[in-house]
Amino acid sequence: MKEEEELNIQREEAEKIKDDCERNLDQAAPELVAAISGIQQLSKLDLGELKTMRNPPEAVKILMEALCILLRVEPVKVKSKDFHGYIKNYWLASTGKQVLGNPRLVDILSKFEAQTLDAEIMERLEEVISNEEFQYENIARASRASKGLYLWVLALKNYYFIYKESEPKRAALALAQKQKIEKEALIGTKKNELLLLEHNLEILKENHKVKEEEIQSLQAQIE
Repeated sequence: MKEEEELNIQREEAEKIKDDCERNLDQAAPELVAAISGIQQLSKLDLGELKTMRNPPEAVKILMEALCILLRVEPVKVKSKDFHGYIKNYWLASTGKQVLGNPRLVDILSKFEAQTLDAEIMERLEEVISNEEFQYENIARASRASKGLYLWVLALKNYYFIYKESEPKRAALALAQKQKIEKEALIGTKKNELLLLEHNLEILKENHKVKEEEIQSLQAQIE
């Protein structure tokens, strides 16, 4: 059937697009998996040490601001030194109950889905981590927890952008799968119609045979 040939082509196309999407995400997945593994090894003591820093390095403050942005945690507003306004303090926000003070933080970060982020958040993140102080060496020597969080932030960022790059391919995959399902349904309908026609044809043949036998019987009686 022509439809079955078209269906096979659509199946091959859908499989090809699917493999292409998976290849793209496979580039970033190992980095994110490794970062999540590092996060899961952080203890309450590690996180507590970071939370109780009295004078955290600038790089760590930037890191925690980045983490707050990703988790959609608003900064704490504190009065400026000249008392003429307020400034946004992400460090204070990060030490609160929503981030470092959250006993479920490790679980939240481990299960965090990059797909939930959007362009606005990523733009804010890029702006923050573009600071020259935001370097691995500066953060890794501050604490074990800050090192793990730094690797997680970068891995999540990289995964997000690769995920977004593959978005058109995923849309094409969804369309190809939809067309494949529609084609399968069409072929199924036509096969059912064919079976019904064949069944009706068999009934007609059987009726015709019965009628022929009746005719022959009548002719025999006449003779």
